Amino acid sequence: KKRVVIAAKYTGAFKNNKNITPPFIKDDRTASWHLYVIKVDNRDKVIERLKKMGVGCSVHFIPIHKHPYYKDKYQLYDANYPVANKVFNQSISLPIFPDMTKEEVDYVIKHVVDAVG
Repeated sequence: KKRVVIAAKYTGAFKNNKNITPPFIKDDRTASWHLYVIKVDNRDKVIERLKKMGVGCSVHFIPIHKHPYYKDKYQLYDANYPVANKVFNQSISLPIFPDMTKEEVDYVIKHVVDAVG
């Protein structure tokens, strides 16, 4: 329940920002919010800026064709997966955990907005 509240706050803060694409959940669905993944155009710069501000973030979903085992075993090439590559290069997982304080959530929001410009 706490993650749902945090995710709703993130989504409310990011939904009208043209530089951030928050996750979309259909009205007839629910999410556990194990992760909160946004998409931005300049992912690596945003991650670098956030880390300098003390906001831990990461990239959790790496397309299977980029994993060395599968890439080599099945001869998978980046050029064959343009959509997966685009999404991968835009995705950032933001901090979300039940014990986050309101101040921590606000801190993340402020610095994400600042980092994306």
